[in-house]
Amino acid sequence: MDILDIKGIGPKKGALFNKLGIYDTKDLLTYYPRAYEEFKAPKRVKDINVGENASVILKIKKVLDIKKIRSLVIVSTVAVDEMDNPIKLVWFNCTFLRSTLKPGETYVFKGKVSNDGALKKIEHPAIFEIYEYKKLINVKQPVYALTKGLDLKTVRKAVEEAFAVEKLDLEYMPESIRNKYDLVDLNTALKLIHFPANDDDLSKGYKRLIFDEFFIFIMATRRLKSLNEDIDSDMVIDEFKEVDNVISNLEFTLTNAQLKAWEDIKRDLSSGKVMNRLVQGDVGCGKTVIAELALMSVVMKGYQGALMAPTEVLATQHYEGFSELINKIGLDIKLELLTGSITQAQKKKIYERLKNGEIDILIGTHALFQEKVEYKNLALVITDEQHRFGVKQREALGNKGGKP
Repeated sequence: MDILDIKGIGPKKGALFNKLGIYDTKDLLTYYPRAYEEFKAPKRVKDINVGENASVILKIKKVLDIKKIRSLVIVSTVAVDEMDNPIKLVWFNCTFLRSTLKPGETYVFKGKVSNDGALKKIEHPAIFEIYEYKKLINVKQPVYALTKGLDLKTVRKAVEEAFAVEKLDLEYMPESIRNKYDLVDLNTALKLIHFPANDDDLSKGYKRLIFDEFFIFIMATRRLKSLNEDIDSDMVIDEFKEVDNVISNLEFTLTNAQLKAWEDIKRDLSSGKVMNRLVQGDVGCGKTVIAELALMSVVMKGYQGALMAPTEVLATQHYEGFSELINKIGLDIKLELLTGSITQAQKKKIYERLKNGEIDILIGTHALFQEKVEYKNLALVITDEQHRFGVKQREALGNKGGKP
């Protein structure tokens, strides 16, 4: 249903919702609150404290005063609670309130308390009819990100109306999975997110939406992996004897997790299919050495490798660490560092040597996938901290090779 079909939303308000990316009821119901506001039982003036966000039932004693200071219009009055305790109420640029809040009328006023001389004061309090406020007590009310001209009450009412008129059919998760992980259905989750009765309701809604994010991500990753498994690779790495010798001569012993990751990578490299693998672990757990072993494997088969890092500092660290390892072991592998800060003359030489196959492994930053960079036979691309690169950037480097 179009947002304009919701009761109370005309073209002007519809345009404001559009600014928030909301065009229909589905957009509206998936526009989640950024926080929640709790309405507690009103207090008397003597019981509220400065700095507190409080609610008070007050009677308007006299017509509101209006004072202009340049472009600012200050609307104020002094109201009293049931014990005749006074408090000052102040609004800015709200002259319409003078005809709305009339002497003798009683409302609930909610806002942050401060001092104004001997009186307590609430600036720009929200105003509620008493019957209206009673319905809100101890109920979490959603707080949404807004745009100029669109207030919180309008969005809340629109969401309530959307739930009333729109029967969403968004559920896609099999009931067996929902039961297994104790998940509410998606429609219920949306209602609990927007209008939770308590913290338990909110937790149930959050649990379902968080589960969905991970579920969709995992399914998309598996689908991508499945598609990649069907793509033949032009470069098959099926000999790892020299690299296994390197492992046996390391100054440290690989952990079981490292060995498992290495065996998985060997299987992928020798499968004849394109490899797309994520190696994940805490800082210092040994991911870098696994990357270095994989790069050595393709070089020893006569191919080239590339390692891309998000910063020059990190790229330089990789280059220096890899160079030290190669020198210690005594391998004849030609490394080169390519970053944006080196001179054009240096870059030109690297481009030529890379194209001629005189560089085995190129380490660097975004410079690795620039148009001028040509590889002779790139077989393996490794991206460190891949989340800091865009999908297109990673693809651009991968496309430099022949289905590596």
